[in-house]
Amino acid sequence: MDWFRSWAPAVVLGLASLALAAFPGANGLLAVQPQAGGGIVLVGANGRGARRICVAKARCGTPVWPRWSPDGRALVFAGPGIRIVYPDGSCLNCRFGAAPNPAFEPGGTVISFIQNGQVTLDGIDGIRQPLI
Repeated sequence: MDWFRSWAPAVVLGLASLALAAFPGANGLLAVQPQAGGGIVLVGANGRGARRICVAKARCGTPVWPRWSPDGRALVFAGPGIRIVYPDGSCLNCRFGAAPNPAFEPGGTVISFIQNGQVTLDGIDGIRQPLI
């Protein structure tokens, strides 16, 4: 049992440092469209710490299909207008037009969505981006 006491703290510390180094969105908060009530529910991957954001219909509409930005700093959703909000529910950009299923592009500064049957790209500032 003495051998266990000597190396167990090192193993625990090693595992803790791996968890702290995880990407914010990898095993962090989940953004969930609730079955009842408005807004978006943010909950830990372990199912704990649930909190509801973006419940003001005037600002957020009825959020559907929330998706995290690649860096985990913002959410985009349709509701029916596209909205980009911070995890506290405040708006980054709440003036996009209406379109279903918006998603962040890999760099996190552009949103893609389908409009009039075509893929459309807008910067998070709302400025239309050319298709490459």
